[in-house]
Amino acid sequence: MAATFAASGVPARAPARGALSFVPTREAPSWRPGVRSPTSRGVAALARAARRPPPPAPFDPPAEGVWCDPRRVRLLRGEGAAAPTGDGPVVYWMSRDQRADDNWALYHALALANRHDRAFAVLLDLPAELRACPGERHRAFLLGGLRDVRERLRDLGIPFALVDPSSSTTTSSSSTTSSSAAAARFAATLSSAPISLLVTDYSPLRDHRSARRAVALSLAPADVPVHEVDARNVVPAWAASDKLEYAARTIRRKITDALPAYLTPFPSAEAFERAAANAAGSSRGRDAIAEFRASALDLEAAAAEEEDRSAAAAAARSSSGDGGFGPAPSVVVGPRAIAPGARAAREALASFLAPARFASYVSRNDPNVVGAQSGLSPYLRFGHLSAQRVALEANLARERGASEESDAALDSFLEELIVRRELAENHCAFNPAYDALDGAPGWARESLALHASDPREHAYSRAELERAETHDELWNAAQLELTRLGKQHGFMRMYWAKKILEWTPEGPAYALETAIGFNDRYSLDGGDPNGYAGCMWAVAGTHDQGWKERDVFGKVRYMNYAGCKRKFKVAEYVARIDAEVAEELDARKRWVDEKAGRTREKEKAATREAARP
Repeated sequence: MAATFAASGVPARAPARGALSFVPTREAPSWRPGVRSPTSRGVAALARAARRPPPPAPFDPPAEGVWCDPRRVRLLRGEGAAAPTGDGPVVYWMSRDQRADDNWALYHALALANRHDRAFAVLLDLPAELRACPGERHRAFLLGGLRDVRERLRDLGIPFALVDPSSSTTTSSSSTTSSSAAAARFAATLSSAPISLLVTDYSPLRDHRSARRAVALSLAPADVPVHEVDARNVVPAWAASDKLEYAARTIRRKITDALPAYLTPFPSAEAFERAAANAAGSSRGRDAIAEFRASALDLEAAAAEEEDRSAAAAAARSSSGDGGFGPAPSVVVGPRAIAPGARAAREALASFLAPARFASYVSRNDPNVVGAQSGLSPYLRFGHLSAQRVALEANLARERGASEESDAALDSFLEELIVRRELAENHCAFNPAYDALDGAPGWARESLALHASDPREHAYSRAELERAETHDELWNAAQLELTRLGKQHGFMRMYWAKKILEWTPEGPAYALETAIGFNDRYSLDGGDPNGYAGCMWAVAGTHDQGWKERDVFGKVRYMNYAGCKRKFKVAEYVARIDAEVAEELDARKRWVDEKAGRTREKEKAATREAARP
């Protein structure tokens, strides 16, 4: 699901001064209006924890080089310290966290390479990552971000290879290969070198878990250690809680207590550069890295192939008259297009925290205040930006001097970025049915089952909903914002998901599947724990409480059109989205035409070249 929902899926009022102040992964603050806000003491304690110095033990960073708190690391295979075995290189298998800087997993792997005098490389299974993307806009964003990774690692002298375990030249996402089978082939590729130690990213999502498990089982030799590092959360998931949490109030204190130990500065850029140079000077494992690079995929060729495929698909959808709703959503090329990559992410963060813009954050629940939300969720979802970096920069913004209003807004922002976001990670880590009705709290399942067959005043098929063909112009605008523009306002996403429940005659399980499917497929920040938790909150009561029972909804929280009219100018929002969608479609047509023109010129040039004697 997209990172469009609040991290926990529960709307929160602005917390008291002193609370956390961070970037919501899903523009989260907008998700849950009307819910009882965190207690002043609870949120203020969290803010104080964010600013407290770290405790002296059990981890003291070294004076030189890169490092990673060992409490962020789990052994998937190996015993004790799990040092490298053999003379192969240390390899970081990049997956969820696609950035070079502010990446604890990369730092951990590089520190081990330095400590044990091994060469070091970063590998990414490009076909697997592309298969995991639901559509064209996601694949384009991923490939663009990898350019930043490649350039930064090149500057550091760190080898980076896009591995193709299938030895196929195609990067098509149409393969039906399971994630575990693909991961086993990736392990075979690593084993052919072989390597001495593997470090990988943490993720609570089932496909990622399956892939890590398959690699840990298949990697040879059998004594090669496999380390998993949580570089996604400020407080590592296993340090935040060891069980499924019921709501933000049950996990907040745990995060508050742990935060001072983990919200620390990253190693300096100079330390990173020295560590990279040390690894480059090691000869142990250098030959294996050369093998990986010799067979690696070419990023520019993959990106060009994907762009050609996207343009052809967009042209086919346009000529078929289906309105552009194909199995792979079109790339956003108009004003709503978001530049991918770590550099663009850092620029977006700086823009958001600038005083002139951040002043509008208090209006983040009003869809008509453009720019009030951070816009960082796609970067957080693809790992182009570290949530910990966002938190550190937010605290620096506070120290630079802020008004009482902006200070309170920063508190709310941090609450969403850390507590709500990590609550969503907890939901996916400890709830096997994190994206299904079976994963809802018992009270919600029971009440929804009692009202599953209630008559609906309005009922629509999934296809009608996808095409935004309902009686409600507000919902239609929110759906078009999602499908055409690739990102939906956080407040509107709550209303959007709840209406899917209300208008789906097949019942709540089908409605939840529809909401998650649309969000994963169309939102650029889809396929993320925040999206799953957000949809579960809206449709199935996760991280919420029971409310007054009513038809269809049972005891799940209700929202309606009249409530939206009281909060913002509905007609203004609808008109703006209609105009933006029209502008996007025009820009997309020009992009397709320009691409087709370049293709024709290439074909003519090739024909002329072939005709030469």
